[in-house]
Amino acid sequence: MIPVALTDEEKIEIGQNLTEKLMRPRELEEQRKEEMQKFKMQIMGEAAEVQHLTDMLHNGTEERPVKCEVVYHMPVMGMKTIMRLDTNEPFDEKDMTAADTKRAEELMTQQTNDL
Repeated sequence: MIPVALTDEEKIEIGQNLTEKLMRPRELEEQRKEEMQKFKMQIMGEAAEVQHLTDMLHNGTEERPVKCEVVYHMPVMGMKTIMRLDTNEPFDEKDMTAADTKRAEELMTQQTNDL
């Protein structure tokens, strides 16, 4: 092999190729970071699921939607009881708000009119 002088066009082409090769490690590093972030998120998701299952097993309960009904003036006037419809047991008792009192009156009026 014998050295041959490069033309200007060849130098430009080699310069473009060199620029691309210099950029490639940065691109690969960015891809690596993105993939690591994806793995991190997957690991966090799995850890959250493990924690959820652990909590359920430890507590013996799981949070689920349950249909409930509000019973006004129970157990006493001015109180309301939230009844679970799956077990027919009280879930919570609270003082009635002004809106609750109005709703209870509306229901009483409706029931009276239905008779």
